[in-house]
Amino acid sequence: MRTSTASAGKNVLFIFPSCNVKIFGNNEGIGAQKEKTIAPPLGILYLSAKLLDAGYHVEACDYNAEDYSADSVRQYIAGADIVGISMLSFNRANAMEIIAEINRMRPELPVIVGGPDCILHPRLISGTKATAVEESESIIVPLVEAVLSGGDLSEVPGILYPHPLTGEPVAGAAYAYAKELDAIKFPRRELLRDNKGYNIIGEKASRNVTSIITSRGCPKRCRFCAHNAIAYQKYRARSAANVLAELQQLAKDGFEIVGIVDDNFTADKKRATEILRGIIDLKLKFSMAVQGRVDAADYELFHLMRKAGVKVVTFGLESGNQDVLDFYNKQSTVAMNEKAIRLADKAGLYTGGLFIIGAPFETKEHFDRTYRFAADLPLDISSFWVLDYTYGSKLWEEAFAAGKVKREEFNVPAGLERGTSAYPTEELQRMSEKYFYRFYRRPAYWLRQVLKLLRVRDYYFMRVMMVGIFWLVQRKAQILWARIAGRRPAHRPTAPTPTPA
Repeated sequence: MRTSTASAGKNVLFIFPSCNVKIFGNNEGIGAQKEKTIAPPLGILYLSAKLLDAGYHVEACDYNAEDYSADSVRQYIAGADIVGISMLSFNRANAMEIIAEINRMRPELPVIVGGPDCILHPRLISGTKATAVEESESIIVPLVEAVLSGGDLSEVPGILYPHPLTGEPVAGAAYAYAKELDAIKFPRRELLRDNKGYNIIGEKASRNVTSIITSRGCPKRCRFCAHNAIAYQKYRARSAANVLAELQQLAKDGFEIVGIVDDNFTADKKRATEILRGIIDLKLKFSMAVQGRVDAADYELFHLMRKAGVKVVTFGLESGNQDVLDFYNKQSTVAMNEKAIRLADKAGLYTGGLFIIGAPFETKEHFDRTYRFAADLPLDISSFWVLDYTYGSKLWEEAFAAGKVKREEFNVPAGLERGTSAYPTEELQRMSEKYFYRFYRRPAYWLRQVLKLLRVRDYYFMRVMMVGIFWLVQRKAQILWARIAGRRPAHRPTAPTPTPA
C-alpha cells in the first residue's frame, strides 16, 4: 500500500496497560507482586520509531510504571488525534477498561489496538476502529493514516475492522510477516526514558534500565507454550552485528541494566557467543539478564556470559520428573536441568528456575519430587506455577478437541473441574504457594546466598534480592493477617476472556 503524508504531524498516543503480574508466586496472586515494571515495553517503542520517521508526533504512556486513573487517561488523551493500545494476555482486562474509558470520555477519538494477545487469537476488539492481528511495524503507518484520513482500511494488511454498516469484522489486505529483523528500526526508548517507575524487584532503576529483543520465536515446540503461535512457527534472529549496534547505542544513551527478553537467547549458540564476545571486545559495561535452555548449557558459554556482564540466567526447568518433561515435549532431561544450573552457578551467575505443577497424570509424589529437585539445586530464584492451558498451545488445542475448554476461553488453569488434573485448581494453587514459601524459608538457602555473595561479590544484585525478599515477607504478613481476620486474600483471577469476533 502506498503511503502519503496527509496525516503526518498528527498526535499519536500509545498506551501500555498495567499487567498486574507476579515476579514469583502462584496463580492466586500470592507471592512477590510486580507492582512496578522492570523496563519499558518495547512493542510500542518499535511502532513509535516508524511513526516518528513518518512525521507524526508520538507520546507514550506505560501504566506498568505509573499509577492508572481515569484522570490520568483524560490528561493523556486531551491532545491526541489517535490512540494505540498494546494488549497482552496479562493486561487484557485492563486494556478493555482503558478502551471503554476513552470511548466514554472522547467518543470521537479513534482507538486502535494490537499486540501479542491479538496475534494469538485474532478478533476485532470492541470499541476500536481497527485491531492489528499481525506484527505491526510494517503496517502501523498506513493504519494510522487510513484511520485519521478516513481512507480505505481494506488496503491495510494484517488488520480486522468493523464493517461501516453492519459492524461485523472485516479483514484487511493480505499480510507478509517480516523475515529479516535487521531491517526493523531500533525502538525509540527516549519516549519513556524519564519515567521514574522502573525498578528491579523494588530496587529503583529509573533512567538506566531497559530491555532488548534479539530474536523472535523459538525452534522448540514445548506443549504448553503459545509463543510460537505468535511468532508464526518460525524462529527469526537478528544478526550479531545488528544487536551489537543497538547495544552500542544503549551504552551511548547511558543505559546500564539490560534485560535480553528473547524466548530463548541460546537457541543459536554460535550467534549468542558472537554477541557476548562482541560486548566484551567493545568494552560495553552492562548488567544483563537472559533466558536460555538447558540443552545449550556448557561452562564456557556461562563463563563468557559472566565476563560479558550477564548477572542472571533463567531456565524453564518445569519439573523434576522425566515423564512430565516428556509429556511437555521439553526435549530435555532431569539430568540436563541439573547440569545447566550447576554449571551456571559455578561460572558465578545467579540462576533462576521456573517450575510447573498440574500435568494431567501428576500426583503429589510428582509435585514433591519437583520441589525436592529445586531445593537440592543451587538455585537463587525459583517459582512454582500451576499449569495453564493457553490458547495457541498444543495443550489447549487438545483440551478444546476433548471438550475441556471452550473456544472463548483463552487461559484456563489446570484442575479437576476440567478433567485436566487429578486435583482441583484451588488445591494446585495452594500447593504451588506452599512450595514457593518453603523454598525461601530454608536456612540452607540463606547460608548459600551468603557464601555466594562472598564468592561472586555482586553486591548490587544481592541488594536487589534482599528487597525482593522483603516484599515477600510483607506479602506473607498480609496473608497471615487476612487469615486471622477470617478471610483469604483476594485471588488474582484469570483475566476476563472476551468472545472472539
